[in-house]
Amino acid sequence: MSSAERLGELAELARPVSLAFEQALPVLTALEPILPNGSLQRGSTLVVEGGPGLHSLALALAAEASKAGSWVAAVGIPSLGVASAAELGVVLERLILISPPPPPLWPTVAAALIDAFDVVLLDWPDVSGSMARRLGMRTRDRKSVLIPMTAGFKGRSWNEAADVRLKVSNAYWQGLGSGYGRLTARRLQVETGGRRSPRPRRTVLWLPDDQGRVTVEEGVAGRPYGGPRPVADPTPFPAPSIKTG
Repeated sequence: MSSAERLGELAELARPVSLAFEQALPVLTALEPILPNGSLQRGSTLVVEGGPGLHSLALALAAEASKAGSWVAAVGIPSLGVASAAELGVVLERLILISPPPPPLWPTVAAALIDAFDVVLLDWPDVSGSMARRLGMRTRDRKSVLIPMTAGFKGRSWNEAADVRLKVSNAYWQGLGSGYGRLTARRLQVETGGRRSPRPRRTVLWLPDDQGRVTVEEGVAGRPYGGPRPVADPTPFPAPSIKTG
């Protein structure tokens, strides 16, 4: 059986339970402040970009939707494991992991997943701006939610397609001392922008906190700021113990 045929079977598996009648998919309570409507809006493209922590944030965005019955597909993220997905609250029975396809098959694979799944996590390193626009239009037509993940300048390809942009920065782990201890919690900043969020704002998350949960830092949730340039958190960051990859 070819890869295209196997992908078609997955699409048929997901399609009957897709909650297409719902216009919004739920997210974890801690993530509501970073989204314009406090939820994942069907037909939208939500770009997660920046540095360490962006893959975890993308997975966390899909967690509550999977609990509510939505199917989630993740493609092009070989480092993503089922253990980390489960820790973030994703229902594994509704998560499909797909290896990066050969370059010529990327358009076919991405389009098929958008047609069949409620939420699609996508890390396509060489997507062009024109292809990103086409995928964004397909997402609107099919009423799915597309979450591309990009690092650094590669996010420019999604400039026109993105309804919401989430930029991850200032990530660091706590719990590791000078040669002893273990990682217990990660603090990061998320800046929200895009067409559906014309006034940029920022939120500080613990992803995860020391109890393994996704929580928002009190007093730094959805705080607006005046421009697109990063703004330093008024609460001083403790000296970072280790940078995460």
